[in-house]
Amino acid sequence: MKRLLGLCLLSSALVAGWIWPTSALALPFGATSNVAPSSFVSNGGSLTGSFTVDPSLLQYGVAGAQVKFNFSDDNDVLYAGTSTGSYNYDYGQPPNTYYLRSIYTYYSDAPEQASVSVGDQGGSASSSYYQQNQYLNRNYDGEQSSFWYSYLVCSWGCHVVYVYQNNYYFTDNYTQTYGYTGDFDIMINLDSTGLTELASSGILNFTVSSGTGDFFLDSATLTGMANDPPSAVPEPTSFLLLVSGLAGLGGFAWRRHRKS
Repeated sequence: MKRLLGLCLLSSALVAGWIWPTSALALPFGATSNVAPSSFVSNGGSLTGSFTVDPSLLQYGVAGAQVKFNFSDDNDVLYAGTSTGSYNYDYGQPPNTYYLRSIYTYYSDAPEQASVSVGDQGGSASSSYYQQNQYLNRNYDGEQSSFWYSYLVCSWGCHVVYVYQNNYYFTDNYTQTYGYTGDFDIMINLDSTGLTELASSGILNFTVSSGTGDFFLDSATLTGMANDPPSAVPEPTSFLLLVSGLAGLGGFAWRRHRKS
């Protein structure tokens, strides 16, 4: 009797595991684009590319996916002019006085803005503003002497002493670079349109455009989770046959128990 009851319970457990499939698992996948690393995008230009994933990995659908594009400035720094200051008193006192001025040479870095379109989605990002001053050197520009005053000195005779004012001039040289630079990126979580496009063929196309400036597309990557194939579900006829057999087995066990 105990053996029959144990057999019934074991069979029920097997049926439960066979009839009710386990939830589909998510399998990670990834791909890099077919665009060469550090591809140059000119001002106002664009480039196209795609990600390719083995379609067999996606035959049960895509649970979710994200694309990421990494960009960097091409450091297109251009001369932007020079500013020369006036000589101002620095230190000293008559008859020796020192004067100093500053000369700045300016360089500018144009802003960069990248845009990406994937399916019916898009995104944009820009480089960051910065300003950097650098001291270069100090140059001696010369001196200027002019008569200041005179006085008479008498000792074993008399003579006139002339005193001159001496002005010495120097220049400090600087450079100032300002504008936009640095690395920046764009991340897009694919919506249903993008996921469907990817799952149908294993290919996802994209376009990178320059809104302003020029830059490098350093890398483009796709990461996602694909659905695992679901567990098999038995046909209704097979299920009914199994239930009938279990019911008969249970009835037999009950009758035997009653006779005993």
